[in-house]
Amino acid sequence: TKQQQKAIDTRDCDLLVSAAAGSGKTAVLVERIITMITEGKNPIDVDKLLVVTFTKAAASEMSQRIGEAIAKKLENDPTNEHLQNQLTHLNRADIKTIHSFCLQVVKENYYALDIDPAVKTADEIEVRLLLQEVIEELFEELYEAEENEMFCRLVELFGNDTRDTKLKELVLDIHEFLLGCPEPLKWLDEMTEAFAMKNDTKIEDTPWAESIRQNIKENIAMMHYYLQQGKILAENTEGFEKYAIQLNMDYEMAENYKNIHSLPFRHVKKQLQQIYFEKMPSYRGEEKEIAKQIQEFRKKAKQSIAHIQEELFPYCIDRMEEHIKKLYPIVKALADVVELFIQRYQSVKKEKRILDFGDYEHFCMKVLLKEGSTPQNILPTEAALELQKKYDEVLIDE
Repeated sequence: TKQQQKAIDTRDCDLLVSAAAGSGKTAVLVERIITMITEGKNPIDVDKLLVVTFTKAAASEMSQRIGEAIAKKLENDPTNEHLQNQLTHLNRADIKTIHSFCLQVVKENYYALDIDPAVKTADEIEVRLLLQEVIEELFEELYEAEENEMFCRLVELFGNDTRDTKLKELVLDIHEFLLGCPEPLKWLDEMTEAFAMKNDTKIEDTPWAESIRQNIKENIAMMHYYLQQGKILAENTEGFEKYAIQLNMDYEMAENYKNIHSLPFRHVKKQLQQIYFEKMPSYRGEEKEIAKQIQEFRKKAKQSIAHIQEELFPYCIDRMEEHIKKLYPIVKALADVVELFIQRYQSVKKEKRILDFGDYEHFCMKVLLKEGSTPQNILPTEAALELQKKYDEVLIDE
């Protein structure tokens, strides 16, 4: 297609290809690579590309497809030295999974990470057993600690009956989630302190306020959309005049609440309580399917408002603010346990000279980014700058 050809031919810019599964994204990526290394005035070498795939099998298949394409072109041009070189370079080309790439960077920079060069990768079963071993030992220590009031409170809140299994699972789940954060402990601390509301702090001052406002805006927009669709369908179908009248009233009501998200939350709560849908008039005609469609549109509009009322503002604002303040010591205690677990787990892995897949990514980032780097202000290390020289382009097939 024209869009696929554009993705193959576009150069000198960041490029994102978004398409449904099975639509040929990988084939386009392979064709782009083949074009880059075989065509034009200055074709590049295949080992100047970093190609990241989702699985090892995908990486192997991609290498094979590229090799076959090069061989086919050599059949038509057997004396082409550049193409001959590409078959040689293909064996050392970086076509691999993200974990393989990260491990490569780690192995090349052991000296900067304070880890043993003889370190090995733990398999999934070994990791699972080690996680369980560490959390069991940590909990035993916390039970025996002199000042363990908040830990016991956590067991009481999150445990099941007289067992602490659910709390252990929660700590492990949080740990697993944090593996996806560039700076896990920093993120954990920031999210914990978000609950530390002072007496004069309002819910509008919390880090979640903007997210809440966006959620309100989206749900109001959805209510507006569904009512509009129902209104159009009723107005354009004979026999639905009563439905059209009611939906016009609903639509006018929705128009009055389009900018409710910008109000103080106490006003939002009050305004939400005033939203009311009258009962739809009965329909006795023969177009039952159309009646059902209109009713479904209206039902979805009502559900959009119910989501705001029940999920975002289940209580009065004063009570919600009080709940946040009461949650802080609990969240802080939980975060402290998670942090202790992470530190203990890292220490045990270092002692046993093993890594897990999460370590690959975090150690790789430690090698490539200076302390203080942010997504808005990336500070590359010398190792990252050297790696930049190695590649002309990075391609990711996810």
